[in-house]
Amino acid sequence: MMWVQIFIMLLLAAILYPLFRWIFRRIKQHKIWAILCAVILAPIIYTVIIWIVLFYVNFLPERSFNQEWWLNNSNKRYEMADDIINSGMLLGKSKQEVIQLLGEDYVNNENEEQAIGYDLGLSSESPYLPDKILNIEFEGDKVVNVSVW
Repeated sequence: MMWVQIFIMLLLAAILYPLFRWIFRRIKQHKIWAILCAVILAPIIYTVIIWIVLFYVNFLPERSFNQEWWLNNSNKRYEMADDIINSGMLLGKSKQEVIQLLGEDYVNNENEEQAIGYDLGLSSESPYLPDKILNIEFEGDKVVNVSVW
């Protein structure tokens, strides 16, 4: 894989060289300056491009909780998961209140009797992310913890 990165940076340098040669055309040693700038800037430009691609692939939009939207967009519930967790809106609620708020389409956690989960769907912006579950843990009949699995 390393040779691919080196090839891409050399290709970038080859593209940048004529540009810098034209920019430095009035300087006596313009070819040396053009090579130097192309070789220095190629890895920087390559790194910036990789960061932009990674940010785009891993970017997940967020929105505030809205019950109607939650119930009608089950494949994009991941957008509201952070708001549900950070606001603490479910803490202290009974299981029946949670089901009334989030809907009947929950799954029971096989490992714990006192937990239910809601499928958060997959991100269309990042289809390589695995399915996530909004895990709601109960102690007695009250919510004590909300997390994403």
